Amino acid sequence: MLTESLGFILNMAARQISWRLEKNFPVPLTAPQWGVLAILFNYERPLTIGEIARFTSQDAPTTARITTRLERDGYVTRGKDPRDLRMTKVALTPKSSALQTHLQAAALKTLAQATSGLTETEVNELKRMLLHIQDKLRRQPLPARTENPE
Repeated sequence: MLTESLGFILNMAARQISWRLEKNFPVPLTAPQWGVLAILFNYERPLTIGEIARFTSQDAPTTARITTRLERDGYVTRGKDPRDLRMTKVALTPKSSALQTHLQAAALKTLAQATSGLTETEVNELKRMLLHIQDKLRRQPLPARTENPE
């Protein structure tokens, strides 16, 4: 049954966490936008679109669209890397930096809500297993897409 499939359960849990996260934020922000801001907060320096894409496991065009919206809303600036004009660097703005503590608190609150009732040991085991799945999938080559299997 689909609803008992590990993939379905993981996907639904991720969606519910994302939805809750967006509701917990003090400003309108999507989970993918938070992912970009969280990476920039973590590295404390401007990053290229490609770097952010790698860190968030997204493709570069998707990351570029997310950063365009973040720039429109005043959370980041985007500009050419003076050392390589083919690269776009993304940097935090004072607006996003001022919200960092509030956004991180909302993320921690969301994780606490998601893991309430689990022991610290259970949470650590869950993280270990999910990281194992991520690592296995990253190491396996992607299969070729087959055309209409009918």
